[in-house]
Amino acid sequence: MPLGQTVWCMVIASVVYNEKGEPVFLFSQFHDITAKKLTEFVQKQTEDVLREKEESFRNLLEELPLAVLITQSGVCQYVNRAALNLIGAESAEDVLGTSTNDIVDPSNHDKLEGRRRKYRQGEKIGNAKYKITCYNGELKYVEGLSIPATYCGERAVIGVFQDVTERKKEEERMLHSEKLSIVGQLAAGIAHEIRNPLTSINGFIKLMRTLKGEKEQYYDIVESELKSIEIICNELLILAKPNVITIRKTDIVLLLEQIIALMRVQATMKNSTIISSYLHGTIWLYCEPNQIKQVFINLIKNAIEAMPEGGHIYIDVLLREESVYITIQDEGCGIPPDKLEMLGQPFYTTKDTGTGLGLMVSYNIIDNHGGSISVDSLPQQGTTFTISLPVITEAE
Repeated sequence: MPLGQTVWCMVIASVVYNEKGEPVFLFSQFHDITAKKLTEFVQKQTEDVLREKEESFRNLLEELPLAVLITQSGVCQYVNRAALNLIGAESAEDVLGTSTNDIVDPSNHDKLEGRRRKYRQGEKIGNAKYKITCYNGELKYVEGLSIPATYCGERAVIGVFQDVTERKKEEERMLHSEKLSIVGQLAAGIAHEIRNPLTSINGFIKLMRTLKGEKEQYYDIVESELKSIEIICNELLILAKPNVITIRKTDIVLLLEQIIALMRVQATMKNSTIISSYLHGTIWLYCEPNQIKQVFINLIKNAIEAMPEGGHIYIDVLLREESVYITIQDEGCGIPPDKLEMLGQPFYTTKDTGTGLGLMVSYNIIDNHGGSISVDSLPQQGTTFTISLPVITEAE
């Protein structure tokens, strides 16, 4: 042993007695335990370092703006604050121990199971895109990646995700806008091709009626159908020429009052009542009043038709920041989720009769005014259309 080096020893001492019971000498044994003590010291230091690193890692995850979930066998073992905010949970206790199947929307369970299979087989998991159901029932879209790791000494997966719901909505809006543009171009040609022979037919029908021939009711039927074709042509032309509008400063509250007064009679005839609520007396925006009227008339008319037995139609106006939000809510049969996403598509309608162009034209008008239309509906509970439009700020 080198001189001056500290040595750890374990000492065992025994007293040896003679026949009279008197101590004769002390027997001592020394055992070198330096190596054992060093091992224990190193182990303790290592545990302290690991514990410190784990604490630092947890603090890092808690401050991370991205949602982080650590799972084992598909069960949540850790969630950071951003993840709780993403899924709308109040505390980690609400999430820990639950399956990711409860978070990922059932429509994406096949995708989730496929990624689990890759993990079990040791394959690269890669990026993920999920539709999730939050604790408050809201649907969101998330993107992220999954990383195989070890957590508490066992195999685990660290998932890092971000909310891309707004981005996805914007992409869908742009795609919808592009579809509207293409349909508008087609509509222009179709409308003009139909209107030319339509004018001739209308003229000859009027001429034939002057001859006082028989079967007068046939002429009435033909004229009625011709008017229907003309209405469709007009809707197609509005769709085809969205930019030909006269913009002027308009009070949207006054405009709504005029429309409600107009539609109240029709609602009463169908045993329906329109109930309006305005938190602000005057809200100014730039728009083409006749086109905006057309949108509201179409939506209120749809609400009345959705309640064949009658009911209430609630119209609310809310000013928030630089936009006005107008909601039109009915108590009708509602729209199933699989059909909800199809609203506004060319020639798609939930009615037994109709072309589906009315709602599509409404979407196009609002889009060209810099606004948007969103729909919420529950079967047998009703449908709510929300229209947002930019308002005139004080600086303007």
